[in-house]
Amino acid sequence: MINSKINSLNFKNNSKINDDFLKIKNIINKVADNFVYTEEGQGLTEYALLIFLIGIGMMLIIHQYCHAIKNTYQKANDQFDSIEYLMS
Repeated sequence: MINSKINSLNFKNNSKINDDFLKIKNIINKVADNFVYTEEGQGLTEYALLIFLIGIGMMLIIHQYCHAIKNTYQKANDQFDSIEYLMS
């Protein structure tokens, strides 16, 4: 589709513009081919998705056990407060 639109344009009057246009056309074709046919970003995308899923899992686990974690820290804090009270 891009090639048909690019090929339909023609600058017959000025060869410099035509040469520059052909260079730009070749660059666009190379970029389009690399974009369509390469899989260089696939590994990075898989790692990002894996990290995202692990993060969601950790949030669900922490949310599930938040009251137990809070109670454990509260008990530890209470024990430290009682030791401070006895030492003063």
